[in-house]
Amino acid sequence: MKIPKLPSGVSIFQDRSGTTEYWVLRLGKRWTGGQVVRRRFPLAGDAVKAWEQEVAKRNALGAGGYELSPAQLGEAIGCFSKLEGTGLSLSEAVRLSLKNYRPKMASVSLAEAIQGFLGAQKDRGAAEKTIVGYQSFLRLLSEGQNPKINVHEITEKEVRQHLAKYEKPASRNATIRHLRAFFRWTVKRRWRESDPTEQIDKTREIDDTVSILTVPQARKLLTTCATDDECQQLLASIAIGLFAGLRTGELAGLDWENIHLDGSHRFIEVTARKAKTRQRRIVSISECLASWLIPVAQETGPVTPPAYREKHERLQALTKLSPWPRNVLRHSFGSYHLAFHKNEALTAAEMGNSPAVIFQHYRALVTPEAAEKFWKLEPSSASSDK
Repeated sequence: MKIPKLPSGVSIFQDRSGTTEYWVLRLGKRWTGGQVVRRRFPLAGDAVKAWEQEVAKRNALGAGGYELSPAQLGEAIGCFSKLEGTGLSLSEAVRLSLKNYRPKMASVSLAEAIQGFLGAQKDRGAAEKTIVGYQSFLRLLSEGQNPKINVHEITEKEVRQHLAKYEKPASRNATIRHLRAFFRWTVKRRWRESDPTEQIDKTREIDDTVSILTVPQARKLLTTCATDDECQQLLASIAIGLFAGLRTGELAGLDWENIHLDGSHRFIEVTARKAKTRQRRIVSISECLASWLIPVAQETGPVTPPAYREKHERLQALTKLSPWPRNVLRHSFGSYHLAFHKNEALTAAEMGNSPAVIFQHYRALVTPEAAEKFWKLEPSSASSDK
C-alpha cells in the first residue's frame, strides 16, 4: 500500500524485531505537542488507517488529546453525548460546574472554631473588652449544642432560634453583629460554605433620649466623692468622666502618667491601645476639671481604684442615683459641652465621635444657662446649693 504524504514529525516505516517484520506509525513531538508516540502494525494499511484516525482525533480534540488516557478520552466522549441538545459546550458546562462547586468542609468543631477566632482577634490587637464580648456572645451560642458539633453544621434556623431569646432590639442586634463577624471568619477559613446570619436582618432600634445628670445631681456626686472616706478614691475617675467624657473602658485603662496637669496646655492622652476606636485622642482638661484633679493627682498608677464596683455602689446609694443610668457621665459631658461651646466638631473631637453622632444625641438637651453653671462646678463652689 502506498504511504500518503505525511507532515513533519510523522512517519510510517517498516521495521523488524528478530525475524518478525512490522510497520510503525511514529508521531513526533511536533505533532503531539508532548511525548513521542510509536505504534506497531502487521500491515502497512493498518498503519495508514491508524494515521487517518489520528488526524480525525487531532481535528476533534487538538494536540491536547495526546495527553489524555483512553479512560479520560472515553469520559470526554460520554460528556459530549450528555450535552447533546443542551446548547452547552463542554467548556461551558465545566465553567458552570466550577462556579457552583462547594468543596467538602473541614471537620472543625464549634468549640475549636471559637478558640481559633478568639486567638485571631488577640493576634490582630483587638482590645481585651472586645475579646471578652466575643467570648460571651459565642459562649451563649454554644450552650445547649452538642459538644462535638462542627461549625459548618450550625444552620440559619438554629441561629434564628438563638436570637429569639433576646427581647430587646439592642441585645439582638449586638448578638447578630458578634456572630456575623465569627461566621464570616470561618467562611474565610473554608470551615463553612456561607454565613448563616447573612439573611438575618437587624431589628430597628428606638432612639431613646440619653440620660444626663442635672447640675444639682452632678454637684451632689462630686461633693460626696470629696467628703466620704470610702468614695474619695472615686473622685478622679468621676470628675474625668463628667468633665472630659471618657468612655467607661477608657477610664478603666487610664493611668495618671497620661494626665498632664503642668503647663498652660493641660490634657488627657487616651492612647490608641485604650481608645475604643483604636486611635490616639487628646482631651482638653478644663479649669473646672483641673480644680478637681490637682489636689488628688499622682505621678503614676491607675486612676480607677481597686474594688471600684463596691465603692461605686456606695456612691450610688449616697447620691440616690441607683440604678445608675447607662453612660450617664459621658452623656452629661457631651450635652453640657455642646451647649456651652456650640461647636459640634469640637465636642466630637473631644469625645472621639463624629459630628453627626453629637448632633443626633446631644443637641438641645440642656440650656446655655445650665451649661454655664455646670462648667463652674469647682470645689470652691460645689458645696453651694445655688
